[in-house]
Amino acid sequence: MEILHGTLLAKYKEVEDALDFAKTVNEQQLRLKQRHTDSYNVDVHCSAIAFGLRGISRKIDALVTALQRRDNPHAARFFVSVRTAKLQEALREYNAATASVAPWEISLDATVNCLELAFGGLESIEDDIYAHEQRWQ
Repeated sequence: MEILHGTLLAKYKEVEDALDFAKTVNEQQLRLKQRHTDSYNVDVHCSAIAFGLRGISRKIDALVTALQRRDNPHAARFFVSVRTAKLQEALREYNAATASVAPWEISLDATVNCLELAFGGLESIEDDIYAHEQRWQ
């Protein structure tokens, strides 16, 4: 789907890059755990991914906002799909829950699940962008 251009493309690429970076950090931490157990620290692992998820959430929000601002001011406002809205809400809830606790209180499983949810939600965001672009063709 090569419909993105300009600001939307830049913001979409920011989301993709942030997701790829968080995935790489997770994979590196898992390799460290496997190969050098004495150097692995689950708190560092969780904190690094949690920090990445905060950025991912902000980047998704910025992309959705940019998408909505492209609308014709005289037309009905474009709303994202329920799936994208639920992804945004899940990321906000995760970020709120982890922002106020110590790293050792963050569940690695919950953190990795949230990262996987964000990756899965990228398809929904693509569909929303495609629907928006189709509306204006």
